[in-house]
Amino acid sequence: MIPRLKGFGVNVDLNHFELPEIDKLIEALIKIQARWVRLEIDYLKYVHKDRLDAIDYFCAECKKRNIVVVGLFSQFIPASLRNLFFSHQAHTPVMLNMELFLKFVTSAAHRWKENIFYWEIWNEQNSKRFWINKPSPAEYVSFLKQMQQAIHSENMHAKIIFGGVNGNDITPMMYMPRHYFHYKGFIEECIKLGADRYVDMFAFHPYTLSCYISLKQPKEIAREIISRIQETKEKYINEKLVISEIGVSPVLNPKVDAAGIALIYKEIIRYCEEVDIPVSIYTLADQHNSHYGSFNPDRDFGFLDYDLKEKSLLQEFIA
Repeated sequence: MIPRLKGFGVNVDLNHFELPEIDKLIEALIKIQARWVRLEIDYLKYVHKDRLDAIDYFCAECKKRNIVVVGLFSQFIPASLRNLFFSHQAHTPVMLNMELFLKFVTSAAHRWKENIFYWEIWNEQNSKRFWINKPSPAEYVSFLKQMQQAIHSENMHAKIIFGGVNGNDITPMMYMPRHYFHYKGFIEECIKLGADRYVDMFAFHPYTLSCYISLKQPKEIAREIISRIQETKEKYINEKLVISEIGVSPVLNPKVDAAGIALIYKEIIRYCEEVDIPVSIYTLADQHNSHYGSFNPDRDFGFLDYDLKEKSLLQEFIA
């Protein structure tokens, strides 16, 4: 029986592959009482067998503790001004590597069919940064269909999640060119093209600008995020929704400390439990600082630092 995806989860990206290091991640998941994890699986990152073995171990340990694993097929593209608008200069669109990618997806679905029952198909494909090509509902639905077929060829019972869109799909985080930073109504356009035939759930990321930079107090930021969730819930009332990523960075939020971020997360989790929307907090451990400058607001989201040491956020969250 496939376990139900519900409650509070957290995003996990394995950047340490020794078993004692993975044990530290598991310990942190237990401390924060996460019920599920969204595990990033960058197909370009997992070409080495030891890294595949690390996922084997991580998933098996999660299963022992009744922590549901959602596998995210995606590609890691660090946040930078260049990647927001010109990611094609340094990265190759997945649609140009489909033969190789589908081979990886089929192998992954087979390898982890006993431990991964949910697969999320790409990340923020409504943005230029992650889709690399100009975001296209038609292109994504074609991609989604191929992904569903590849996964179901190995596990007919696997649940497919529409990749989490950047924003809540209604109110833009920032008003930028529609088809680049934020393609408003991306889910709606994909449903018109038949996306609901290939997925069991639709994911979104209700970030607001205040998640990155503001002078607002924590309670105000929490209300703002919850309002964005409500908008999506009301628009897509007939669809099963999941928030596969939401977080608040302290870098350019001077009125928000670890205690404030913990408060925001608890408010979001409380609301999502009331309306039965699973929600994943971004992220368990910080990305390496070499990807981000000191003032990049896309850093320092973790409950753990890059070296897997507990941050004050974790202590405030479990207090």
